[in-house]
Amino acid sequence: MFPDVSEFPKGLNGDIIYGGSIGSNKIFDVLRETAGSRDSPLYDLWLINVYTLLRNAYVNGISQVDIEKVIDTDVDLFMTYISAYMSYRRPTPGGVVLFYAPDYNAIPKMFLRNTSGQKQRTEIDTLYTRLLVTMPNKLNDLTEDPMLRKYLVATSRSRLPHRDLPGHIRAIYGSNQMRIKLGTVLISHCQIDLHLNHTFGSFDLLDSFTGVIRPPTLFGQKLVKEVSVPFNTTTHRAFGDDVHLEPLFKGKRRTELIELARDRNWAIRTEREIVSNITETFKDIEASDLLRLRL
Repeated sequence: MFPDVSEFPKGLNGDIIYGGSIGSNKIFDVLRETAGSRDSPLYDLWLINVYTLLRNAYVNGISQVDIEKVIDTDVDLFMTYISAYMSYRRPTPGGVVLFYAPDYNAIPKMFLRNTSGQKQRTEIDTLYTRLLVTMPNKLNDLTEDPMLRKYLVATSRSRLPHRDLPGHIRAIYGSNQMRIKLGTVLISHCQIDLHLNHTFGSFDLLDSFTGVIRPPTLFGQKLVKEVSVPFNTTTHRAFGDDVHLEPLFKGKRRTELIELARDRNWAIRTEREIVSNITETFKDIEASDLLRLRL
């Protein structure tokens, strides 16, 4: 069950402070508040990005030792609150929490954002690089509670997380059960990880800081907020993202692209139709420019 929070301190906005990172705090709040609802989603598999945990824990000037302490606290809180959440909906063993330490080295350099002048990003990446070398390359079973299994793994340098993680998940569940549509939720601020959604029949994103749950139909909001678009390789290449990928369209051309997406109602269009819309409107863009990003 959930811990008694009656004596926990509260922030200026009235939110309970659970003792972990600022970025993860709202997630614990949402799990506690929604667990008893019949409408709350039921998940078999929780995928939690360690890079995101570090980002959530980061404050200016924090040391390597201190940030690892905050991450450890967050990990313990996630296990406590996920276990309590699941006990309301599924009081039998079977849940899995997989903490993965991603390596994004496989992103083609030509598509990467230039973050060299961003002091905070540089500090976060430096801290994470030091943490990543301590992570196990093989799937590490850290289960303490048989009701909720716990695993840790660093993903491959040669494959992006959405290509590498399914193999580890098959090792946990077995190939036969992987064919069953696992209810899966992702906690990650990296839009590249959203391509994992093609591996699962039921897949949601749980946002840090807000605790908002997004289904795949709303993943496009993580690329562009001005218009509704589907999340796929083409839209990801065109709009880029705020963590890893440089957009293909910038400035005035980005504004024109947004207008095109609105006029042609991309929210209900296939990727092939979107490619056609772009190449017909922007004569200097070829289909290969949009599709060569093979994530």
